Amino acid sequence: MPVRVLIVEDSEAVRRSGLFHATRLHDFHVVGEARDGFQAINQSSALQPDVILLDVSLPNLSGIEAVPRIHQVSPESKVLMFSLHNSAMAISAALNAGALGYLVKSDAGRDLLAGLRATGQGEAFFSSGVAAQN
Repeated sequence: MPVRVLIVEDSEAVRRSGLFHATRLHDFHVVGEARDGFQAINQSSALQPDVILLDVSLPNLSGIEAVPRIHQVSPESKVLMFSLHNSAMAISAALNAGALGYLVKSDAGRDLLAGLRATGQGEAFFSSGVAAQN
């Protein structure tokens, strides 16, 4: 059974990139997309995805602010944060909010599938850029 994934990213170009469509070739099914924190909460409630790939920097409500609200409406969903930033402070804020892992955008080509797989299995995941910097 494929892992059901909700992609939350404000850039349509990134959401529609071949990188995310590659997930369809593996054990994943993209069930929805959102472009801000409020849409992420609504989509999480409606779709109950297994994994939410959630951008940290979103308009209207940040990904970090959205995580606790997402867990209220979709408690079984696991969150993998997705960000350009790999500072210890950003990672700590994401984990304290309730994210299970952290994927640096520059690592997505190498680590996206592994991150989604690990998160879907309830395991903490940190992309190679996080490990190298922290």
